[in-house]
Amino acid sequence: MGIAILDEAAKTGVGLSSFVSAGNRADLSGNDLLQYWDTDPATEVVLLYLESFGNPRKFSRIARRVARSKPIVAVKSGRHAVPPVLEARTGEMDDAIVRHLFEQAGVVQVESIAQLFDSALLFSYQPLPAGPRVAVVGNSTALGVLAVDAARGQGLKPADAVDLGAQATPEEFAAAVAQAIGAPEIDAVIAVFVPPVAVTVEPYAQALRDAVADAEKPVVTTFLATEGIPDVLAVRDEAGNPVRGSVPSYPGPERAATALARAWRYAKWRSRPQSQVVRPAGIDPERAHALVDGWLDTTPNGRYLSDTETALLLSCYGVHIATFRSVTTESEAVAAAHEIGFPVAVKATGAQWRHRPDLTGVRLDLVDDDSVRIAYRDLAAVSGEPLLHVQKMATKGIGCAIRVQDDPSFGSLISFGVAGVISDLLGDRAYQVLPLTEDEAVELIDAPKAAPLLTGYRNAAPANRAALVDIVQRISALADDLPEVRELVCEPVLASPIGAELTDAHLRIGPEAQHPLDLGPRRLR
Repeated sequence: MGIAILDEAAKTGVGLSSFVSAGNRADLSGNDLLQYWDTDPATEVVLLYLESFGNPRKFSRIARRVARSKPIVAVKSGRHAVPPVLEARTGEMDDAIVRHLFEQAGVVQVESIAQLFDSALLFSYQPLPAGPRVAVVGNSTALGVLAVDAARGQGLKPADAVDLGAQATPEEFAAAVAQAIGAPEIDAVIAVFVPPVAVTVEPYAQALRDAVADAEKPVVTTFLATEGIPDVLAVRDEAGNPVRGSVPSYPGPERAATALARAWRYAKWRSRPQSQVVRPAGIDPERAHALVDGWLDTTPNGRYLSDTETALLLSCYGVHIATFRSVTTESEAVAAAHEIGFPVAVKATGAQWRHRPDLTGVRLDLVDDDSVRIAYRDLAAVSGEPLLHVQKMATKGIGCAIRVQDDPSFGSLISFGVAGVISDLLGDRAYQVLPLTEDEAVELIDAPKAAPLLTGYRNAAPANRAALVDIVQRISALADDLPEVRELVCEPVLASPIGAELTDAHLRIGPEAQHPLDLGPRRLR
């Protein structure tokens, strides 16, 4: 792999400040190297080929800091295969998790070594785009149309291509590019050039290079379908090396548009103001630690907490499950309903009854003694379990799911999605690394495709998103403070116009996870 990367660097003309093949990493990780490159004045762009992250929380934290000043471009392998050291602990990795977490950290994710250097060319030699608006200028109608389509497909906003025709002179070509660069409604330029037959290309190259000299907007080209920095488009230093201002060329407009789109997404991330990790008011981490330590003293290998224990731990962080009572007889159910206050729900408690729309394990909106008795009798019979819950009816709303899981490559993750079988089937969830900043909590809520349901889709009343964000921030603080929380499922969280109420949660504790790729001595000499 190292040989392939070095060969690609040589072909494209990207200069290397340093190259490290880390192998199995006895005592140096990618995180150590990131911190070195962050302070290395010879390094402008960081390219990574990653199979794992070592300490994933540290990677996210360091990457976010480094990416504020230096682009980080990464190929993440192992998305459909698991390293042997992790085989016993995980299954296949979810591509969505990788994508979300790289975006959160400002890392530009690419799919191949070729795309790694496509982005490196742009970041190394051209400025970042200030927006998504792209002008396409060229002397080939077909390639111009392809460039427009490719840019639109990558989420950019291309203007109609300026087709100069095959008879355009170097001066006309340069003037059109310069006009596009100077247009206030344009943020970047794709210059498409195919040499007419028996025409010397150097005058065109010289004209293009002069037209983009000192430009504050990025320009990419498909000059002669060359890959890298063509000699005729290079601006060189005293040692003859290409420097900023050189125009990168791509074999086709699709790759040029893809590199430009990634640069725009990175520039947009970098331009956002940095937000801080939120520590909500009304939390009691000391009490939470004492509870977890006490439970682990009796079961050192960990276990699922009971519903009552789960509610107690969540309450330490201001997350309250709708009031419920555990009952084992009809009379206890009726007494619990009176204590809680009508209307109530009666729910089966077995794990197989949770979130199963095909099993009728719950009775809702019970308003009197008789309905509670009938509900208890029916559910005890169908579940074969006398232990049921009587719970205060929550305000009806859109069911949401907030989950914390331990991923062997990324560490603790928090996810959010609309609850239900369809969302589970389609994998419509957003992921973030813990802990969350204020902006990241909002982005997590807004990221799923079904998120418009929370904002008043089809004239429905919008949910109280601020209440949802508050719950997410509290769960983030809990999971960050308590690494012994191995798994937490809060579902459903009913989001309504007046707030957000949690009606069920499932929590497992255990010894703090050890990441085998980050063990051992830490020495820098």
